[in-house]
Amino acid sequence: MKFSEKMYTVILPTMWRSAAIGKILPLVDAHPLVSKIILINNDDAATPKEFREARWRTLEEVNLGKNIYVNPAWELGISMAETDIVCLMSDDVYFDPRVFDFLNNKMGIDQGCVGPDFTCIHGATTSPDMSLIHNDKQMYGYGTLLFLNKYNYVRIPKEFKIFYGDTWIFHTHMNMGKTPRSLVNFYIRTKLETTSGSKEFAKQTEIEHKAYKEKYNWNK
Repeated sequence: MKFSEKMYTVILPTMWRSAAIGKILPLVDAHPLVSKIILINNDDAATPKEFREARWRTLEEVNLGKNIYVNPAWELGISMAETDIVCLMSDDVYFDPRVFDFLNNKMGIDQGCVGPDFTCIHGATTSPDMSLIHNDKQMYGYGTLLFLNKYNYVRIPKEFKIFYGDTWIFHTHMNMGKTPRSLVNFYIRTKLETTSGSKEFAKQTEIEHKAYKEKYNWNK
């Protein structure tokens, strides 16, 4: 299969715990450069009626009847992607969809991954002058909207189901000599960890933090 160089596959795991998904999903679905949205439904019972009744242009739902967690969902989505550019999108973000136009000629196989700079996550910024900077240290919030070339993806270790997927992608890109980049002057809003911060995931969170500290700990 020949992969498109100028279209996006958006991979969106969700448990439907943020209102943001209802606002941003129609904008992403309508964007002409988005070839497909692969929505991994990790909580079928919580699926909104509005989602079921909507007519989607690009959306394909994957529902395995259980929560497979975010990193395995990313992996599944990437394996299904029929474009070389993929966007790993959190379900609690709202952002300027013109980012798809901006990055369209900047995601070649020789180029690093892209996520929002922490100044965008935590400050009031606008998008007309969005630009990219090289980044040798991953900042908090980088994985909320993460773009990469499918061919540069290295499988995330199985012990990390919820956390450190973005950290793994960031550092494997660095190890390949493909410097990660950050979006600046980009409008994005998110609460961060809307789902992953839930008490029900406390035990798994503890396991993953311990495994990361013992085996990797890149951001120390």
